[in-house]
Amino acid sequence: MSRIAILSDVHANYHALCAVAEDAHSVEGCTEIACLGDMVGFNAHPLECLDYFRELNCIVVKGRHEQLLLDMEFSNIDPLAEASLQWTREIVTEEQLRWMASLPYQRIVRPEDGKGSSFIVTHSSLDQPRSWNKIASCSDAVHSMARQFANVAFCGHTHSPAVYISERQGVSELPCVIEEILMNGSVDIKIQSGCKYCINVGSVGQPRGAVMDACYAVYDTAEGLVRLKRVAYDVQAAQQAIVDSGLPIALAACLGPFEM
Repeated sequence: MSRIAILSDVHANYHALCAVAEDAHSVEGCTEIACLGDMVGFNAHPLECLDYFRELNCIVVKGRHEQLLLDMEFSNIDPLAEASLQWTREIVTEEQLRWMASLPYQRIVRPEDGKGSSFIVTHSSLDQPRSWNKIASCSDAVHSMARQFANVAFCGHTHSPAVYISERQGVSELPCVIEEILMNGSVDIKIQSGCKYCINVGSVGQPRGAVMDACYAVYDTAEGLVRLKRVAYDVQAAQQAIVDSGLPIALAACLGPFEM
């Protein structure tokens, strides 16, 4: 496990998933993939995305949308999210539901080749993973990192990449990381010994912010280097798939400018 691609919030966007997987293998030389949950919801290809990770037999943790789909409890969620999950529930298979139910909320990953330290993957915060708390500020990161018993933890859930670092003087965010991604499409973070890092890998299938390209991370466990990276994909095809599926047209607009 020298280079591992870490993906989150694919949200049934198979076009984005395929573009990221191709980049991870062909460009970044990743030999493994980890998924941080929210494979379903919002977009038109939940079955294909679920089967991709299930058949790959890779590291996967449960996201909020998987739990919502299993519980069929849609109170206090966005109406568009509810509509997409109701639609997904009608087509998902029992085998896929059983697989989602078996997923843990977080995992400790130990490099099999012995190169590099163990790290943690989760969808939301480590302190209350079943409450689906978002790590969107330094104060959020403080609570999560208090339960982070590894130098590096990866999360998703906010759909926006971010890096928090815990040092002796406390927890701080690295805003320059996001600025560099916007300018150059990627940024490298060198993991320093004696520090903890909480890294949000952004969203593959429904990015939010100024750039709508898919976002994911590459972790070189041997070098102690994390790369956050944007990848372009066929947005128009993903939007058309939403329309063709009968899902609310507003979901297509969530991916970028859209005209019928």
